[in-house]
Amino acid sequence: MPTKRALSPVYSILRTATLGHWQTAVPAKRVTLVTHGAPLLGISWSDRLQAVEALCSSQHTHMIESNDISEETIRTKETVEGLQDKLHKRDKEVTALTSQTEMLRAQVRALESKCKPGEKVDALPKEKRRLEAELEAMSRKTHDASGQLVLISQELLRKERSLNELRVLLLEASLHSPGPERDLSSEVHKAEWRIQEQNLKDDIQGLREKLMGLDKEKPLWDQRHYSLIDPSSSGLLRLQHQLMSTEDALRDALDQAQQVEKLMEAVRSCPDKAQTICNSGSANGIHQLDKAQRQEDKH
Repeated sequence: MPTKRALSPVYSILRTATLGHWQTAVPAKRVTLVTHGAPLLGISWSDRLQAVEALCSSQHTHMIESNDISEETIRTKETVEGLQDKLHKRDKEVTALTSQTEMLRAQVRALESKCKPGEKVDALPKEKRRLEAELEAMSRKTHDASGQLVLISQELLRKERSLNELRVLLLEASLHSPGPERDLSSEVHKAEWRIQEQNLKDDIQGLREKLMGLDKEKPLWDQRHYSLIDPSSSGLLRLQHQLMSTEDALRDALDQAQQVEKLMEAVRSCPDKAQTICNSGSANGIHQLDKAQRQEDKH
């Protein structure tokens, strides 16, 4: 049995509880042992001590649990605040990076706008060289075409003259024939001349087709050539005059050939007039054609 001195603190607690001055919160199951204002009579000291110990342990446990909850709440709050601070910092960093990105884009656009004229300036020499090469190629093509046109025109003139000479010879042979008893050699010569005449006609037709093809291609070449060079160039003007003179000569030759054909038709239809024409001027006409051809060959 404990002494009164050893149990004085416990006794004071019990006494206070007995007198109704203890206001500490006690669980409901413990209230049956300690009631407000009811004397604890008839209870042994061991039971009273156990009741007090149980009351103290429950109060201590409740205080520990409250402290744990408070500390957990504080830590959670601190964690949330830390996360919010980090989030604000990240927002600021994102805003700064966005502004820097926009600034860099503006700088890139400015640099691109500056680089475009520079690229154009760098591309100008290349374009100039390309145009010069194209101009040179077109000049060669034009010169070759002009040379072909001149050669074909000259060849056509020679063929036309040869054809006219053969026609005159055929006409003379037919006019000087001995009537029904024709000379065999004269017929042979006529046949050869007719073959040559047909060959000349074929050659003339081919030359005319070539001229027509060149005439069709010439405007395209001229258009491209004029777009690349200065129309006031002296070489271009000289070439134009040469082409014009060649075309004029070709037209004159064609007109002359048509006139000769008409004359031949007229002679064939009127043999009496043909005899006079042949006696007076056929040989002279042939000599004149030969003389003109020789003069042209000299030029």
